[in-house]
Amino acid sequence: MSGPRESYGHLNPAAEDDGDADGGEAAESARRKHKQSLSLLMSAAVRSGDVAAVARYIAQGADVNSVVPIAPLYRDRGPYMYMAAGFGFHGVVEQLLDAGADVNAEDDEGDRALCVVSELGRLRVVLAMLQFGVEIDARRIDGGKSALGLAISEGHEMIVERLISAGADVNQYDNLGSAALDDALERMAYNEWRSASPDEIAKNKRVMARIKFAGGVAGPGDDDDDDIVF
Repeated sequence: MSGPRESYGHLNPAAEDDGDADGGEAAESARRKHKQSLSLLMSAAVRSGDVAAVARYIAQGADVNSVVPIAPLYRDRGPYMYMAAGFGFHGVVEQLLDAGADVNAEDDEGDRALCVVSELGRLRVVLAMLQFGVEIDARRIDGGKSALGLAISEGHEMIVERLISAGADVNQYDNLGSAALDDALERMAYNEWRSASPDEIAKNKRVMARIKFAGGVAGPGDDDDDDIVF
């Protein structure tokens, strides 16, 4: 993919008076077109995970915090960082963060990238975001569940461990009053219902033990953790 052509038009050197205004408008119009072109090219590069192209467009002046459609024909919008994180392109995420992208990127509805990647199990993206000081207790707009709670609910043990080690609040409640331990208990009940493998059950128990070791207790919406035997 080639970069955009940087053409700013031609100013008329003979236009000392009225021509200056016309020349200035032409230059400004060319700059706007250049910015729009870069935005389109950058969006395509981010969506495809093309680290080299992303680096090239950043060098050409692309705004790393521009808000764009997350995917073609989608109404949802978000910055490049949110888009790259959701797709799991950790190399692009690192490139954007190095260039000054907001690590606490969110879409136009206010959902944070950390919540998305924690739920989807994008471990390498989570690690990159932690290195850049992401707000670790970010919560999902719908339901109020934290990034930690989302990782627990989907069974992503390594992300759970990294978030807790980085200081995630194990006693943060969602909108239903559930904390991390409640999420783990719910995950255990689901695994037992579907007759999950012994490895999956063991992983679930390790997660619950880790939460309790970090001081986690059941939230006001559920106090049945005493029924679980480790």
